[in-house]
Amino acid sequence: MLTFGDFKGLSKLTNIVSGHNSWDRGIKTVNEIEALYAAKPIYNKDIKRKILIININKTYKPGVSPYDATRKSWKLNIDRAKNAEFIISEYKGIFRAIYKANKWFRAVDNKRWYFKGEEITDRKIINLYLNRQYLGKKKGQSNPIRYLNC
Repeated sequence: MLTFGDFKGLSKLTNIVSGHNSWDRGIKTVNEIEALYAAKPIYNKDIKRKILIININKTYKPGVSPYDATRKSWKLNIDRAKNAEFIISEYKGIFRAIYKANKWFRAVDNKRWYFKGEEITDRKIINLYLNRQYLGKKKGQSNPIRYLNC
């Protein structure tokens, strides 16, 4: 018969994999469900401004702000990035946040860039882009950086 003392080391175990397909089939918050099912689609042709889209699927984790997940550090064409009016965070196919870069900086490795900026609060811009489902990504496209009209 096992006793509580036999399980002392088990409390330190962790599961590195959160589960295959957990995003598609796992538990979601009410806000996440609303974002997924209420999001209106947006295509590249619908975007008239100069936009840099950064997919943050791999950088956004619990405890990391969307701003920090978006702003650093990316391999990108700095001239095109500086030309962008707005930087949009895309997470799981939905535009989650919109920023304006005030200044770009070269990362330590000299191959990547990051920006310092501010979140857009203009209701016109927010209503155009925020919480929209992005359907402009081509199948098989793996680069997290996309330039539209830049």
